[in-house]
Order: sequence, then structure tokens, then C-alpha cells
Amino acid sequence: MPASFQSALRRSFVGAWRWLIEEDSVTATPEVAVLYGVCIGAAGRGLALDAFIEAIHPDDIDRFQRELSAAVRRGSNIDLTYRVIRGDGSVEQVAVMGSCIRFLDDRPRRWVSSSTWRCSKRDTVSLNAWMVFACR
Repeated sequence: MPASFQSALRRSFVGAWRWLIEEDSVTATPEVAVLYGVCIGAAGRGLALDAFIEAIHPDDIDRFQRELSAAVRRGSNIDLTYRVIRGDGSVEQVAVMGSCIRFLDDRPRRWVSSSTWRCSKRDTVSLNAWMVFACR
């Protein structure tokens, strides 16, 4: 990601993550790593999706997994709000917009997503549009 993009993320409550579906490897910005309580360095190198799902509130996990699985199957987008339990026990409302990217063989290969907390939905829409364009 360009330095100006990363600088804008650091000043906001917006983070980005990419999931290589076949490898089950999620790379995430430091903002997302902190929100989900995973090691920043490991998130930059790639972790299994389950490492992030563990932070989702138990009442929201099934819905998150159902929505994500359906979007990957369809090759479509999601716009979802759920709660994350932070390391200190506090609960944060998170809005996620994500898009499944398929290659020429029509198999789902990548998932790009933005997570926001304490900011506007407009910021999420702008970030997600940039990520889809950049990852094609």
C-alpha cells in the first residue's frame, strides 16, 4: 500500500485486511491487528482467518461466518456490522465492507476488506473501493 494511504489509516479508525482464500492467509494493517488483538508483525506476514475470528463476539460469530461464506461462494460483497471483544475486555462495534475477487478461472482467490470503528461509513466505502481497484 502506498505510504500516503498508510498514513491516512494511522490517523483514522480505519484498517484494511486481505485474505488469500486458498492459502487461508490474512494480512492486515496494524490498526486491524490491534483491534482484533493479534500480533502486528504476524498480521503483516499473514495469519489464518481464525486468528481474527477469535475476537468476534460469540453472539456474532455465526452470522459473520455465514455472511462471509455466502459472499465467497457468490463472488459478491458484504457490508456487515458486528462486535469485537478487545484484549482489555471492552467491546467495540466494527463495520466491515469486503469484496471477493475471482480470477479468470472464476474461483474465489482473494478477499479484500476494510474495517472501521468510531468513524463514518463514507470512509469505509472509499477505502474498500480503493482496495478492490488495487488488488485486481
